[in-house]
Order: sequence, then C-alpha cells, then structure tokens
Amino acid sequence: MGIVSVSFAQEYILFYGNGCPYCAKVEQYFKDNKITKKFDIVQKEVFYNSTNLKEFNGYLEKHKLTYDKIGVPFLIITSGTDCNYINGDTNIIDYFSGKLSQIAAAACKDTALS
Repeated sequence: MGIVSVSFAQEYILFYGNGCPYCAKVEQYFKDNKITKKFDIVQKEVFYNSTNLKEFNGYLEKHKLTYDKIGVPFLIITSGTDCNYINGDTNIIDYFSGKLSQIAAAACKDTALS
C-alpha cells in the first residue's frame, strides 16, 4: 500500500464579504469539495469587520491594486516569502480545481508505483 504525500507548503487567506454572490459561489465550492479540510485556508470577512478590511487593504497596497480593479472574493497565497493573489470566484474555483487534480494525479501515480 502506497502513501500519498503531497506538500504544497502554501497558506491561503480568503477575503470575502457577507452577502456577496460571488463569495457565496466560492463558499459553496469549498463546502462541496471539502477544500478547507484539504488546504490551510483562513477566511476573513471584510464587509462588516474593519480589522479584516484593514488587512485586505494592506494586501491591495502591497500588490499596487485599487478597488476599481479588485473586489471580493480575493485569495492571498503565501509560500515562504512569496505572496501572490487570485481575484474572482471563477479564478479561485479554477485554482483549487487544479490543486485537487494535482492531488488526484499524485494519488494515482503513487498507487501505480505500489
């Protein structure tokens, strides 16, 4: 029996807003695919939480982004000292679909080697 070991060494922060229909799509996808159980994701609401909003603004500033080009859902991906972002429900869902495919491919490869 093989052991599947997939290390992404990444942490995620998902900024979202209560009542945002695009955020709701991501939330449903996460729930349906158990994303928060498979990945280290911190979720931070920004419409009603000023502390989270300040943190969100800090990331926008760091990436030289403005509100007219960026909204929620907004995913921060940190890996070591690297920090990247993905904006929008479709982009975030596509990103995690790709990650799930990588996990499945690694599991198939590991099983084939056993």
